[in-house]
Amino acid sequence: MSIETIQNLGDDALANLFQISIGTIGFLDTYLDSTVLRVQNFNVPGTGANTYEVHYKTQKMTKVGGKINAPNEFSFDFRVDRNWKLYAGFTAWKNAVANSSTGVIMADGIDNTYRVPVLAWATGSDGTTISDFNGWLFKGCFVQNVGDIGFDYSNGDPIIVSITMGYTVMEDLV
Repeated sequence: MSIETIQNLGDDALANLFQISIGTIGFLDTYLDSTVLRVQNFNVPGTGANTYEVHYKTQKMTKVGGKINAPNEFSFDFRVDRNWKLYAGFTAWKNAVANSSTGVIMADGIDNTYRVPVLAWATGSDGTTISDFNGWLFKGCFVQNVGDIGFDYSNGDPIIVSITMGYTVMEDLV
């Protein structure tokens, strides 16, 4: 194999070329465009199947079990805006699901308006979508956790907050 062969394989997928889109939710409607622009990273969870071993005399075989072992959560980090609007929106969304102050937990039925779709996809360096690769669709998403905030007098970097979202189903749109 030569370097020309490697070059002809094409460019590698780069971690910094992605977009996300969060479905319409009242807490963030005004700031959704900003949400997409302020996201620093996005972690698509791995998927797999539960397995078990079957032993017979001196041999063993691995079989697929009866459960999918996907974690049903994903996370992303975002830069907090100067007026804290996105942080306030994500916190209000999380509090509508499970309020830390009152202990009230929402009813989680089929008509739940606090679960929305989130779409994530890879892009080219010019922002266009990759042909024949449509990304991942997370259905029934809700804010599960709003991460810590760290203040530091010796640091002038932007504040980054992690969001963990739970979801019902992930579809690979490949």
